[in-house]
Amino acid sequence: MTSSHPQPATPSAVTLPATATTTKSAAKPLFRNQFDITERLGLGGFSTTYLAEDVTSPHRQPCVIKQLRYKSANSDKNKALQAEQNQRRFQKEARIMARLGQHDQIPYLLDHFIEDGQFYLVQEYIPGLTLQQEISQHGIQTEAQVKTFLRDIIPILRYVHRHNLLHLDLKPANIIRRSTDQKLVLIDFGAVRRYTPESTKAQQSSGTTGFAPSEQFAGLPTPASDLYSLGVTCLYLLTGCSPLDFAISPQGQNLRWQESIQVSPHLTQILTKLLAPKAQNR
Repeated sequence: MTSSHPQPATPSAVTLPATATTTKSAAKPLFRNQFDITERLGLGGFSTTYLAEDVTSPHRQPCVIKQLRYKSANSDKNKALQAEQNQRRFQKEARIMARLGQHDQIPYLLDHFIEDGQFYLVQEYIPGLTLQQEISQHGIQTEAQVKTFLRDIIPILRYVHRHNLLHLDLKPANIIRRSTDQKLVLIDFGAVRRYTPESTKAQQSSGTTGFAPSEQFAGLPTPASDLYSLGVTCLYLLTGCSPLDFAISPQGQNLRWQESIQVSPHLTQILTKLLAPKAQNR
């Protein structure tokens, strides 16, 4: 799960879940009599994430609570069916996160539950800055740093793909440099999707404009779709510019970047392959 850890909202901006209850020992409401929610980390189309502390654990373990938003039914007739579909989707997402979280550089799942009809995942909190925050605070990276980034992130992405899963939202805001050991951690699997090579049926697929390739928005993503996002992330690290600044298509693809970036022939070759418009050429 976790959220992409954007700049935190101030505590006054926190919206506590409706099920928070007050206890005698707490100075403020606790969610499920267990979680002290301190900040809202992010608000997106599919989820809201909160930074919290588990007051029942030793040392008040920090964690991230992700409140998921699933599709709602249009009529009373379909409500029961939709509720069943949402529950299946939630249990599937929890199983995926429990499995992926066995990797040291993916947040592990601490808990998952349904409260008042709302779906929640509780995951490990990763201290550190996202790569987007790093660029904002420290400036762009060198070619050598970007090559190191590729060497560090590719094994994590390979691990995800070996589970027949696609991340589908790889971008600087979803990669944290963990402050305890400086390792990269891939976060926010809200768009994750199982990949079946034989499937040719388009399905609704999400992604971030500018970082997602055309086949992903067409509902037919492949592992090469994550590679495209990886290439765009490299451009961001080298320039600090939005990929939309290089794009010549409305959805942010077909990037003209060679004129603006001076890198070695070796890295040029890598980026050219990663950013190929057609998935089969990546």
